[in-house]
Amino acid sequence: MSFFTFVKGRIPYRFKAPLGRLLASRKSLAEDQRLNRRPCSLENRHLEGCRVLPNRLALLELLPKDGVVAEVGVADGNFSAAILDRNHPRTLHLIDLWASSFSGSDDLAFKSVSKRFANEAREDRVQFHRDYSWDAISKLAPASLDWIYLDAGHDYDDVVKDLEVARHAIKPDGFITGHDYVKWSSPNGRFGVVEAVNEFCLKHDFAMRYVTFESNMHHSFAIQRIA
Repeated sequence: MSFFTFVKGRIPYRFKAPLGRLLASRKSLAEDQRLNRRPCSLENRHLEGCRVLPNRLALLELLPKDGVVAEVGVADGNFSAAILDRNHPRTLHLIDLWASSFSGSDDLAFKSVSKRFANEAREDRVQFHRDYSWDAISKLAPASLDWIYLDAGHDYDDVVKDLEVARHAIKPDGFITGHDYVKWSSPNGRFGVVEAVNEFCLKHDFAMRYVTFESNMHHSFAIQRIA
């Protein structure tokens, strides 16, 4: 047993939540200072023709239909159902660890999603990939996706890894889309999505095609290679 585990086990229950929030807050502030030192402002050429949309359901209406799609970070499958209903993909890759921070595995959630899309899975319209996001994406056929939606890890390093492998998985004119294009989220703290996406666009010559503007500020984005 580690010293940290020993001490944690002896903290009265009523103090654990406040202590957890305090530690998360300090971590978020440190991450904010680190990321604020990164220059990541997009240039005009990365924003030409960008459309602002009311929400991510409106974004789905503008993304390719009847294609090959991947959703990364599925959770209970609500957005997966919207993709199936609105975009009618020939194949929808559902990628998630379905992991719990307590047990490391959340079989109930995975079984629930598997049951929810059992008919589509039997028709091979839905394929499940229970793995780390970047590992699962890297195993997809190169240049096979019409678009991908990223909503897994939101810290800077995780988003960078997802974007890099997604770049090889999409078709030349494909889209990389994702959720939470925002710097802060309560109660989750500091995200690194904005810095990761903007740096990716600058590095690989991608342009912001669509961005959503929900009132809860959990925006989605869609980027595409500049022709």
